[in-house]
Amino acid sequence: MTLKENLKHLDDAHLVQEFWGGNIAAFDVFVARHTTHIAVFVHRLLYNPALEKDVMQNVWQRVFLSLRRHAYRETGHFLKWINTIAYHEAMKMLKSESSYIHNQNEDAPDEEASASENDAAQEETVKQAKQALLAMNAQVQEIVRLRIEEGKHFDEIATIMHSSRANVIVIFWRAMKRLKKLLKTPFRNL
Repeated sequence: MTLKENLKHLDDAHLVQEFWGGNIAAFDVFVARHTTHIAVFVHRLLYNPALEKDVMQNVWQRVFLSLRRHAYRETGHFLKWINTIAYHEAMKMLKSESSYIHNQNEDAPDEEASASENDAAQEETVKQAKQALLAMNAQVQEIVRLRIEEGKHFDEIATIMHSSRANVIVIFWRAMKRLKKLLKTPFRNL
């Protein structure tokens, strides 16, 4: 049996001790053991494969650096600790992605030289998006309207909707995912 195979049989608490003792292979066992669970958790938060990959990379980087600094406290479950890191990384990613989209809309140059074909296609896409949105429930419609038409921040929407910020963000991004599938258009053009 190799050293890594011996480590696979240890529980998380003992793997942490091995890692702190200088055995870097213990981290590989953490990654192999928990990646699927964390990936599913992140997927349920984001529903965006491109963002999910970035978040997963950030999660494992933070876990590694935190373990090296002995920042993990052995009072709780290791997986719960990783889930907390994953949640915060996902929310950070959603916030930065949302800011990017908001800034893209504000910074778009006013070009009168744009072809009327593009305008007509964009109007048709907006029309289709509004029709698709009408098929969604009232709560989703209101969250999307507040975010896109009124440009409100997720905190404001959460207050208006009497919901948590995280719930509003998840509902919004799931709606965007559904609209993207229905319209077959790039997300950043919505």
